Amino acid sequence: MRYSDLPPRGMTGAPENAPAATVTLRGMGTLDRKHIGAHSELIASSWLLKQGYEVFRNVSQHGVVDIIAMKDGKTMLLDVKSASPNAMPKSITEEQDRLGVKILTVYQDDSCEILELIARKTQPRACLRCGKTYDPRRSEQQYCSKLCRHRSWLRNNKKPLPPHTRREG
Repeated sequence: MRYSDLPPRGMTGAPENAPAATVTLRGMGTLDRKHIGAHSELIASSWLLKQGYEVFRNVSQHGVVDIIAMKDGKTMLLDVKSASPNAMPKSITEEQDRLGVKILTVYQDDSCEILELIARKTQPRACLRCGKTYDPRRSEQQYCSKLCRHRSWLRNNKKPLPPHTRREG
């Protein structure tokens, strides 16, 4: 069974009478969606073993680390992610960043890649309208809330925001 045998995201490929949370694999029957991640971890473990690493898997579904890989006295903490070839790299949590966790991406053709990502951190800033300090979700965000953004627009333009531009920030 290869990762490439799985249908694209959003398409179950399951027979109509199969439960919604299953995927039909060629020659393997159905696979629960919750097991796709475990399958990717097995592919990642196999890839790491071929690279000469000693591999230790987290058997729990919880935790910030999926695999610990050791080679030549160096230890890597890895979080395994399944991805399509054109997918953007996944982000990591601040806890994973603090621990030095790297992302091991498993692509649909069973190739793997280790990425070093840094947790996105934005500095607290003051809202342009009310002056309240807030933590922006995006670097370009200038207002603490939709309400402040909307009121600022009304003050400057004397008309409501166009519907297609009503978003936070």
